[in-house]
Amino acid sequence: MEVVLVLISGEVVTSSYFPEPVEIKKCEPYENYYFLEAVGKETNHYYELMVEKDKLEYFQKIKKEHVLNVEDVQKYIQYVLLQNELKYSESRALGNKRILPLPHQIEAVYSRMLQSPHVRFLLADDPGAGKTIMSGMLIKELLLRMDVERVLILVPPLVLKQWQTELSEKFSLDFQIINRQTLNEYGNKNPFVEKKLILASMYWAAREDVQPLIKEAQFDLIIVDEAHKMAAYSYGTKKKKVHRTKLYQLGEAILHKARHALLLTATPHKGDSENFRLLLKLLDEDVFASSSLNESLKEKANPFMIRRLKENMINFDGTPIFPKRTSITVSFDLTEGELELYESVTQYVKEYFNKAMDKGSQSTAFAMMLLQKRLSSSIEAIYLSLKRRYARLVKLYKQTEKERQKFLRQIKKLEVNHIEEESLEEQEKIEKQLEQSVADLDLKELKREILVLQGLIKKAEHIRLYTVEKKYQELEETLFGLNGILKKNEKIIIFTEFVDTLNYLEEKLLNRVPKVAKIIGSLSMDERRKQVELFRNECQIMLATDAGGESINLQFCNQMINFDIPWNPNRLEQRMGRIHRIGQKNEVFVFNLVAKNTREGHVLIRLLNKMEQMQEDLGSDAVYNFVGDVLEDEYDSLADLMQQAIMERENLDDLIDKMDQTLTDEHQKLIQIVKEESMQGEEIDLSSLRRKKNSIVLERIPVRAYADFTNYILQKRRVRVSKSQNNRVMRIESLPRFIREELAEQEEENSLARYRYTNSVKMESEETPLFTENHPLFPVALTLMKNEFEGQNWEHYVVSARIPEQLYVEIYVITIVDGTGKILENRYIHMAKRENGEVIELDHNWIFLNEFDHGQFEVKKKKESQLFNHVVEQAVQLRDDVSRKRTKQLNKLQSFIEKSFSQQYRETFEKLKTYQEENIDNRNSALINQMNAKLNDLDMKRQNRILGIEREKNIAMIPPKKVISLDVLPQGKTKRVIASDYYDVVLQYEKANGRLNVKQHQNLGLVDFSSERFNGEERFIILVNDLNATFSDEELEDLEDIKDKVYVYLVEQKKIKTEVKLSSVN
Repeated sequence: MEVVLVLISGEVVTSSYFPEPVEIKKCEPYENYYFLEAVGKETNHYYELMVEKDKLEYFQKIKKEHVLNVEDVQKYIQYVLLQNELKYSESRALGNKRILPLPHQIEAVYSRMLQSPHVRFLLADDPGAGKTIMSGMLIKELLLRMDVERVLILVPPLVLKQWQTELSEKFSLDFQIINRQTLNEYGNKNPFVEKKLILASMYWAAREDVQPLIKEAQFDLIIVDEAHKMAAYSYGTKKKKVHRTKLYQLGEAILHKARHALLLTATPHKGDSENFRLLLKLLDEDVFASSSLNESLKEKANPFMIRRLKENMINFDGTPIFPKRTSITVSFDLTEGELELYESVTQYVKEYFNKAMDKGSQSTAFAMMLLQKRLSSSIEAIYLSLKRRYARLVKLYKQTEKERQKFLRQIKKLEVNHIEEESLEEQEKIEKQLEQSVADLDLKELKREILVLQGLIKKAEHIRLYTVEKKYQELEETLFGLNGILKKNEKIIIFTEFVDTLNYLEEKLLNRVPKVAKIIGSLSMDERRKQVELFRNECQIMLATDAGGESINLQFCNQMINFDIPWNPNRLEQRMGRIHRIGQKNEVFVFNLVAKNTREGHVLIRLLNKMEQMQEDLGSDAVYNFVGDVLEDEYDSLADLMQQAIMERENLDDLIDKMDQTLTDEHQKLIQIVKEESMQGEEIDLSSLRRKKNSIVLERIPVRAYADFTNYILQKRRVRVSKSQNNRVMRIESLPRFIREELAEQEEENSLARYRYTNSVKMESEETPLFTENHPLFPVALTLMKNEFEGQNWEHYVVSARIPEQLYVEIYVITIVDGTGKILENRYIHMAKRENGEVIELDHNWIFLNEFDHGQFEVKKKKESQLFNHVVEQAVQLRDDVSRKRTKQLNKLQSFIEKSFSQQYRETFEKLKTYQEENIDNRNSALINQMNAKLNDLDMKRQNRILGIEREKNIAMIPPKKVISLDVLPQGKTKRVIASDYYDVVLQYEKANGRLNVKQHQNLGLVDFSSERFNGEERFIILVNDLNATFSDEELEDLEDIKDKVYVYLVEQKKIKTEVKLSSVN
């Protein structure tokens, strides 16, 4: 680079005054200054500047004299297209091997969220819609469009790990879970400020000592799962009301600051309009300020809400995405010996629970309830728990007073009240420590409890050694009986809360089957994946704890047994979600094992039956989470209800009847709400979405281009890329230091910087991943290319390729912006002039589908633009398309805002009138002034909001900018023709054969035409001039997603001679 002494129009320079290289458009002297006008080379952004003459030394002229070859020219064009694809294309809506987005997911993200300048929505689809998937799609798009940098996701602790795993595996998004342990690791630093992509438990985040840390950070996008838990509830128990209020305060503090906010829920209002309004107020405090808005909140016109019902969520082929789910309660009676043990342990639990409460020892009271849960789980679980408690108490008894006090202090540090805020894995660890908690260190009391435990252990041991547990017998019958699940060659997952029970089941089942897969919380994600593969390929049974089953997906299994029932309906829903999710093809069966002659069994049987009835009546799988919420409002939790049943504070039948009545009341309310919603649910235009999907398939850049482009620039920078298997598999043994530095973060995982990858979907394997935009080398390749050709003055070039005739081509970039300056669309247009003077548009993929020949290549002086007027026509059409999509959304928003402010204005004006009428002796003067001020404030807010919307609706285009021009000569024989010559011919042929919606795609693209039958059956058409010509492996792979729908038409003398399916051509 050379220092600039004078700036000349057309020169490309870099300077600390600009964030990118710029092309000087104007430089005028004025006394000791220069007036500068320049355009960014990367963003096309327009800059105006006034600088002192002596500051020219800060400007450096980029001067690179490359001796270019034909490959450099083609790869440069591919480079600008790949960069644009990464930032502005909708091709990610098609998904990848790990995820195939469904119609309702594409519609929510691409047709609703991304059409809004500020993403502020309540996504309230029916359960199972894939809200994590839609969130991942949104985050990925906003990150790549550089609209966000810092993202916070708040979720219930039960699903923390699941979110992290799905975002990583499906979207290559590396979110870090921030919890108490993370805070300790960061010392004096705030991890919410230090990290950019953060996941946290919503309950933990709402704690008074954590909230300030989150408030200190600024996030661009905040997503809240189960957002209805954040609502400012005006009823419920005291504990729950305070809890909800903390969450709501957190929401108010952080959501209003974030530019984008997405609230997720499957139960948006439960009939409580005021709560629903308060929830929406977190998205927009001005619009939802008035409680009189409540009735219009649920209207389809509400632009802040996306709600699709289960029946409207379907696959692209029109089939439902959810199979039926059936729950079966397998009830049984404990044996006489088991019942005696149950009564004895329950009596012990009751006595020591009451003692603990009297002494204010929450941890010991918790430990007693934990023992009761283990008693319900299995004989093995209670036996081992009693033995561990006995051993701990004996040890305590033998220790000194000082050692006992130390132990008591350690137990007190464990926070029982906040255990539900932790992840399942963490809950397991805390429970293990709490199991040994004691309320009294008096030696007499310790000795008495030790003797009681000895007796209980003896009873449990007798059953364990000399009988087969009744619950296990029921399990065996369900699995191996005459009509057992395994006899039908089905796979089954068995859930339990406790590792002790899981180990016991594993030992017993291995006497009946050769292999059993198991997943527990202590396994790493890699170990869990291995167990899933073992279950998929080699065995019929998987055992899992709640902590282990978190974040695993088992759609290939459709049978589940709950060996024990957690005292939390949400956990039950999480368990079922492992197999009853998108991708499950078969009806799902869930078996719940319950001992009916126990207190807990009485409650659970009634509860499970009630939930099944509600599920059937409502047609919704949200029942378990909903019941959990109802019980929270009435009892604090199901666990609290169980505690009351065990402690016998009131008659058991009365308690169960009261629970039943509570659920019945809510059930009736819900039935009414569901009826209303079925009228309001948003329908999905499947045919439009199918066409949109097809357009994206045809317009996306072929996946092989990412690897081919990266190979080119690496080899240009002297990196050795070894190729094998017909150039489809690449291997890099080592990278030079300057590239390794760009790969700093990935180097931790790949310390040798060795890479093996493929550019072919068919060659993809675990050892040889497909090279895509997510590969760590791809962003490095873009940077290398930018550095290589920065400042290059691109001339006019003569090249040759396999095209039907000679073409003069100009490539332009068209940029569409709104009144705020935000780029809404950036597209490259390839206009071509034929030898007969006709101007046509080429598909941008022609540059990837045709390799420029090395034979004919010339560099000529840059030509004046010949096709600019045609490009402007295309730009106007694109601007109008963007404007139409965006205006529809913004008009809906504007109408709703106008309605909201008018209502607030009327309310305030009515109050003002009343105060004025009753203003005797000026006693209302303060209130009158207050109302007048509020009216002025409302007026100003309304004007500002409407002005902002008008700016966002004001869509304009930046003048098209020419990138490069080419003379493209035909080289060798080609089978393809210019599609626009055959439009009328194809239109008549398709109509004659009963196909409509005939569309011509851009010339020399993946296909030439598409059409549809009346039933929506699609056909894609490629026109050829020779049926004997074959399609290369690369061409067939580019058509892989639609190959079964592709037909090849032979055309001669402007007529269609014959048609054949693509599959029969080669």
